[in-house]
Amino acid sequence: MQLAKCITFIVGLFCNSLISHVRRFFLLFVSFMKINKTKLGSTIKEVRKNLRITQKELAEKTGLSINYLSLLENGKRGIGMDHLNDLAEVFGIPACLFIILASDAPDKTNKDSNHLFKQIQILTQQAINLYVSC
Repeated sequence: MQLAKCITFIVGLFCNSLISHVRRFFLLFVSFMKINKTKLGSTIKEVRKNLRITQKELAEKTGLSINYLSLLENGKRGIGMDHLNDLAEVFGIPACLFIILASDAPDKTNKDSNHLFKQIQILTQQAINLYVSC
């Protein structure tokens, strides 16, 4: 039992630290990021399914239509920050994490920047996977 508490505590520290770094990164690069609607939609769909929430339930909790959610998840519609925040609140995941996962690298010509961005995307995905598996 103590081991489980220790593991939970360590995972919590890791997630909080990661989210803090991700938020700083997000604020720094947000003006350079281009959101990829397809990536955003597939990420939202993946998280929704992993949390075992139906589109109908999500629509009821956010006030968005099922049709809009379907178009969003299939990359055919964009989303404003207000609706993204609504989704993120239902999922219990900061909206900035969705933006990072759905963004293309801010500077594709700078190898170091591109590598850092990809690493942050990988860590962000791992943090979300860890969260939804709990």
